[in-house]
Amino acid sequence: MARKPTLPSSSLFFLWLITLSAVSKNFYFAPCLAYLDVDSIEWTEEREDDEVKEIQSHHTMSRDCDLSAGKWVFDASYPLYSPHCPYIINQVSCQRNGRPDLDYEKWRWQPQQCSIPRFDALDFLGRIRKKRVMLVGDSIMRSQWESLVCMVEAVIPDERKLVSSYGPTIAFHAMDFQASIEFSWAPLLVELKEEAHHKKILHLDSIEENAKYWRGVDVLVFDSAHWWTHSGKWSS
Repeated sequence: MARKPTLPSSSLFFLWLITLSAVSKNFYFAPCLAYLDVDSIEWTEEREDDEVKEIQSHHTMSRDCDLSAGKWVFDASYPLYSPHCPYIINQVSCQRNGRPDLDYEKWRWQPQQCSIPRFDALDFLGRIRKKRVMLVGDSIMRSQWESLVCMVEAVIPDERKLVSSYGPTIAFHAMDFQASIEFSWAPLLVELKEEAHHKKILHLDSIEENAKYWRGVDVLVFDSAHWWTHSGKWSS
């Protein structure tokens, strides 16, 4: 009998969906066709009606659908990118560290009131054309950055993409779209300074040392919550 797949309790995909939701909420518009030969497309009335309905349904979903209310469903067509993506570091690659099963990669989030369109890398890049998207947080958010980059990098020729770094920030550049997907390390968001005798002090009223790397960014996605739930000496 085939083994029924089970969802791992430590799945990181939910934060990833929040990331996509944030980007879509800020940058929804009709699919960008700048990279297509529009004259070569055979348009039909049915096709146009379908596209109008799709746009209308998206606006309805954005207004009425609670994306956080739903369940995980098994989808054999997943994952959306190769486990050999070069932007995944070894420490977080389950397969490179010997995990034998693959079912954990085949889950997607299904909201109760609507459906989330399947991710389209070219459509996403068109939406963020000439924009900077930055994920800010800890190692969890770093993993989300790696996932997002892996989901888009396969459609970009090697000579038209590059990675740069500055301070605590690393950026993936899609050159033909003049767009970047960036990650900035700031696990507490606010400043953690080392004082005398190597004592570290958390400054809840100070954020500038981290925020200076966020200036000029078009979409910011933050992650910090789990750092504020510890107790004892690890309490923030």
